[in-house]
Order: sequence, then structure tokens, then C-alpha cells
Amino acid sequence: MTFLAPVIARVSAFDPVQVTGTVAALRGLTLMVDDLPARVGTIVDVHTGHTHRPGEVVGFDGRQAIVMMLGQTSGIRSGDHVVTRESSPTIPVGRAMLGRVINALGQPIDHGLPLRDLTARPLSPAPLGA
Repeated sequence: MTFLAPVIARVSAFDPVQVTGTVAALRGLTLMVDDLPARVGTIVDVHTGHTHRPGEVVGFDGRQAIVMMLGQTSGIRSGDHVVTRESSPTIPVGRAMLGRVINALGQPIDHGLPLRDLTARPLSPAPLGA
């Protein structure tokens, strides 16, 4: 493992181009997004004024992408911008996470010290030996 291996792993998870779309409709915890040609599994940010909320592309309905929100939907409205963040989901890992309590996004929720020296690893890595 080289000194740059963690950085290379993190950079390889990003698409070289940011793709944007706009919220057309909100249905429960899912958004219907126009003009978002992203792959299933792509992590996106929904920009709502001064904040952004994470979501994941889970499918398509005609020419619209279906985005499942990974948190609250309050404040999201038609016309909000949706921007791709990662083409394949990753999670931060490292010794600092041992014994910690984290949420589904890998963020600590146990009020402990900030996590340091973490490496991004894909949630769906290539098979061993491939």
C-alpha cells in the first residue's frame, strides 16, 4: 500500500463530470428528477436553498430518474437542483471506527471524538482475484 493509496481510492469513486437535474415531483421519500442521466447507485446532493441533502438514484420512470432520499425531505420543492456526487457509493473505514456508533451514511452519532485517518472504500468492490 502506497502513501497515496487512500487518495487514489477516493478519487476513483468520482465521476469526472458533475451532472445536474431538477426536481420534478416528490413522492414520499423519493424524488422524480428531470434531466439527470446518472447510473443506478449514483449518490446525489439535492440543493434546497442554503443546504443540501443526500440521495441515491434507484431507478427510472420514462425519462425521469428516481432518487431515494437518505434523510429528510422537508424543504425540498419542485425546481430544486440535483447534482451527482459519487458514481459508486463509498464508506469511510479505519481503526478509529472500532467501537463507534455510526449512521447509514458513516457519520458518528455517539458524541465521541471526530473520526480521523479514514480511507474511503467502495460498498460494492470488485470480486477478489478480478
